[in-house]
Amino acid sequence: MSTDPVVALLAEETNRRFEARGDDPAIDWQGQRLSFHALGQRVAAERERLRTLLPSDGRALRIGVHAPDGIANLVSGLALMFEGHTQAIVPLSATPVERRSLAGRFQLTQLLTAPERTDAAMADGSVDVLGGSSEGWQLVGLPPWTTAATRMDAEEQPGTPADGPVALLATTSGTTTGRPAVHGVTFQRLLSLLTGLDWSPYDLLDTTLLGEGLQDHSTRLFKLRCLLQGRGIVIRRLEQAVEADAFEAGCNGSPLTPYRLRDLHRRGELARWPRGFLCISGADHIPMELRRAVHGLGTVGLGITYATSQSGPLTWLPPEELLNEEESLGKPLPNVTVNPLQPMRMERGGLPFHEVVISKRMRFRRPEADGTLVEACTVLENFQPGDLLARSPTGALIFAGRSNDVFLFRSLLISPFEIEQVLSQRPEVLECLAFGAPSPSHGAVPMAAVVLRSHRDGEATALLVESLRRACQVQLGVRSPKKIVVLHDLPRGATGKPLRRVLAEAHAMKG
Repeated sequence: MSTDPVVALLAEETNRRFEARGDDPAIDWQGQRLSFHALGQRVAAERERLRTLLPSDGRALRIGVHAPDGIANLVSGLALMFEGHTQAIVPLSATPVERRSLAGRFQLTQLLTAPERTDAAMADGSVDVLGGSSEGWQLVGLPPWTTAATRMDAEEQPGTPADGPVALLATTSGTTTGRPAVHGVTFQRLLSLLTGLDWSPYDLLDTTLLGEGLQDHSTRLFKLRCLLQGRGIVIRRLEQAVEADAFEAGCNGSPLTPYRLRDLHRRGELARWPRGFLCISGADHIPMELRRAVHGLGTVGLGITYATSQSGPLTWLPPEELLNEEESLGKPLPNVTVNPLQPMRMERGGLPFHEVVISKRMRFRRPEADGTLVEACTVLENFQPGDLLARSPTGALIFAGRSNDVFLFRSLLISPFEIEQVLSQRPEVLECLAFGAPSPSHGAVPMAAVVLRSHRDGEATALLVESLRRACQVQLGVRSPKKIVVLHDLPRGATGKPLRRVLAEAHAMKG
């Protein structure tokens, strides 16, 4: 068991909140329900069992969790956290070769896995079964990861940040960069989320939260925060209809990606959700036509926050201001400062867009040597999210896309967002994604892919595509897409984000 006072306080604070909530529902996982009291008991039992399996010398280990995404997975993860061990998320869908690669990049010492997966846990089967978890998983020892082929790259190594050892490891999706990286969250960060004193838009979700699974890193961190604070979670597959029983526990909100928000509205799901339910979406552009559509339902509310998995929420646009200002992401939170980096990258609508550097002050409580809690403050400084942002005259932030999505066509800097803005206004277009197709003579040629609302035959589709191209030509001139392709679905990553680089690579030009 860890002797780190931060780890001990994290466990104590969580147990106190679980006990205070008692028989209130903690989690409803596809209809399987567990109270806070029962969850606390199962975590305690799992901690005891893990102590018999793991070294008793106080060493912190890196343990991969490769088990079905369910309550038992959550229990094992909490037990590892409260014992002071680093846990790494190994996706359930990963192949043996991918699991071995992840184990090397994470430098794992053990793997907590379902028994039926133990034999295939690693591509070469080089595992040593150490014993069973009380939750039904097996703990297997892994060989040392010392070869250059499996070691993490230096720039990916989370290391030991100033606020303590890493508690949670996962890979980023690589949606923007094309190269997934390792991201770490420290025990102190988790404690600051639990004992935080700063206002956040997520605090508006003050009762039970509706969401999907915990495998995805940023989703897992946010839902862990809610659970550790004593808020219930209802897990449902949102690609299916959410039945009324999911709201019986009092769900009043859900974090939704723009992609999921659009999908739910298209299927008529949002209109079935309770009046006053709050959807929070952010990080990516949310078109005004989608904002108007959700607002027009008159039932659920939509708030927008600009956020990243590294920084958490940075701005807030409340539902009552949703349509006040075109494209607004809201204003920075009181504890956030946003400063532009020079030079200006592009101009649109009279607004200069820059890459930015962000600082965020976070107040929380930390333990003194005698165990008392004192107020402390940490600052996320010089954080560069890699996005292009501008300030409107009201002080709100406007998003223009990822800085590395902006491409040079001849001598013009073009943001895919400005093409998407035109296409998304056409009623025939359900979704669109613009990109720069690499060209040895032009830098990158503007193109776009669209998903249509209804099926058309070949001739009708060709006529519509030409109409879309002409509309872009009228509004954008030389910046308009030179080619528009029709797809059944946009390529997406594991988190649902559209993969612009996949289209760019597929349409790269040879001359």
